[in-house]
Amino acid sequence: MVHLMEACLLTALQAYLLGSLLFGVLVSKLFYHDDVRLHGSGNAGMTNVLRTYGKLPAVITTIGDVGKSVVAVKLGQFIFDSLLSGTGADFQPLLQPICGAYLAAIFCMLGHSKPVFFGLRGGKGVLVGAGAALATEPIACLVLLVIFLVEVAITHIVSLGSIIIAALYPVLTLCYWLWKGEGVSLKILFLDSSDDVIVRRYKETRRKHPLDEVSYGNIRKAIETEREILRPIKAQADFYIDTSRSSTAQFKERLYSIFLGNNEFMHIDVQSFGFKFGAMSEGDLVFDVRCLPNPFYGSR
Repeated sequence: MVHLMEACLLTALQAYLLGSLLFGVLVSKLFYHDDVRLHGSGNAGMTNVLRTYGKLPAVITTIGDVGKSVVAVKLGQFIFDSLLSGTGADFQPLLQPICGAYLAAIFCMLGHSKPVFFGLRGGKGVLVGAGAALATEPIACLVLLVIFLVEVAITHIVSLGSIIIAALYPVLTLCYWLWKGEGVSLKILFLDSSDDVIVRRYKETRRKHPLDEVSYGNIRKAIETEREILRPIKAQADFYIDTSRSSTAQFKERLYSIFLGNNEFMHIDVQSFGFKFGAMSEGDLVFDVRCLPNPFYGSR
């Protein structure tokens, strides 16, 4: 927990201080001995700089505001990765470096809006948000940039373009994640047993096979039909376990070795329970797998 607090505090602090560097104000003071906030809309953003001083100062402001956001986000990722990776904490798998990036983006925008170096009078944070998007989701950001430029070229209203891309950003990001498969790691585990063992287990549990009716009560025919149905899945499986001679403890160890490795975040509990008492209420996922040996019957 100490590492988590350190990571959050360092990320928030560096992002806020970087966000407090208002390049619109810096440009106006360094080149014109003026304060852009005293003109036009009173904003420290690129649009007001463009209207007050022209294109070159606006370009410098754009590069500075976008750049500070990119740096803050990358530093946030680095801090989270450095302080939290390898700690073995339960929360570690949930707090990937991208969490540090998002935290940095929030505080960088806060610093830009309420800068500690300039009397808490800043800008709206549009370019800072664009920089954060560029650092975290570059493809979605490029698409939004095209949409923004087209809108501005047609309507000449920058604020409208800002509202449009702000609304579209989460939608495009979600679509991109779904297309890319971001955050989704799918592995197929295929559990199997010999026909004789499966027949014995059905007899021990006194339960019918799901395909009993279409197999006219012939358990071996039902198992053969089931194998044929599951053949395509078995062919695509990443892992295959034959549980014919595996005990419950051995099966559990095998699951840990496949899916967890050295990561102890997930807890796998393999138990046998009676349906008359209902399923285990504390379990997140409960599987009815007849391919596993019943620990109350036979030897392990």
